[in-house]
Amino acid sequence: MRVLFVGRFQPFHLGHLKAIEYISRVADFIIIGVGSSQEKNTLENPFSYKERREMIERSLKIDKSRYSIVPIPDVGNDALWVKSIIEMMPKFDVIYTNSPHEKKIFREARLQVRNIPLFKRSHLNATEVRRKLSGGENWQELVPKETAAVIRKVDGVKRIVRLITS
Repeated sequence: MRVLFVGRFQPFHLGHLKAIEYISRVADFIIIGVGSSQEKNTLENPFSYKERREMIERSLKIDKSRYSIVPIPDVGNDALWVKSIIEMMPKFDVIYTNSPHEKKIFREARLQVRNIPLFKRSHLNATEVRRKLSGGENWQELVPKETAAVIRKVDGVKRIVRLITS
């Protein structure tokens, strides 16, 4: 089975890692779709596609032949966004998402959608990671060490603080 897993990964955190590990146990191949791929240097999307891709690649311990990472740009219209995903992605059988909105629009397109078990969602979410990054709190405990290394390499803490204060 070939699976599509879509996320913004702003940044890639331990919840994302656990989700991919879970999916890897039921799927032969995972297409990791990086949403809002054209966005960077904004409060909601501080990291570029290239930086997010590096976070994911460095953090994953599954065989590289079992997944691909693909950019998914925003198009501003749900129906067009789903259509563009179907057209530009490699073939997939199932989409894994917990987003109620994504479930709805993918099901409207008659695509098979499955849930992912949530892993400590109350604090394992990108909004919380960005909040801790900006507030000088311990954010490293929420991300794989490889993601933390990428954030440090690109000076992500300063970037987020600058975005908040500008």
